[in-house]
Amino acid sequence: MKKQTKKQQRIKLVEQAFHRFAAGDLRKWEAYGVGFEMVDARQIKLSEVVEIAKRIADISKPVVEMRRSHWLAMK
Repeated sequence: MKKQTKKQQRIKLVEQAFHRFAAGDLRKWEAYGVGFEMVDARQIKLSEVVEIAKRIADISKPVVEMRRSHWLAMK
């Protein structure tokens, strides 16, 4: 089995966070925080968080973008 790259590992963490959010095991800002902290650190792109949120939790791009702006305002 091929070893995952660091980026693949980060994507997996964001996917897990959104799976847990969709299941009700994480609160909204806990799930978004996982992805947004990685975006802030330039480890993944915002577009990747948007794609993951849509695919896993059926969250639209405008909602993710709105939450991103709220996230930045809270910093």
